Amino acid sequence: MLKPIRYAKLDTYDYDLLMAGGSVYSIAIPVTSDTDVDITDISSEITANDGFIYVEDHYLTFIQTEINVVAGNYFMIILVEEI
Repeated sequence: MLKPIRYAKLDTYDYDLLMAGGSVYSIAIPVTSDTDVDITDISSEITANDGFIYVEDHYLTFIQTEINVVAGNYFMIILVEEI
């Protein structure tokens, strides 16, 4: 597969890149609530780049997103797979 030219770059957000298994990663981004404007901004950036994401020298493709609450803290979880 040829690597796409455009990617959503999430480096401006506070995030953790975690190995989920195999070539699948999760990107955990803290947000203030399940209606945080950053969720919309990030989702729009990913959509505008056809689901391609670049973080920490990893070229990734979008699988799904969800909002998790851990000990009262909200996180946007983006599941991705390395290209």
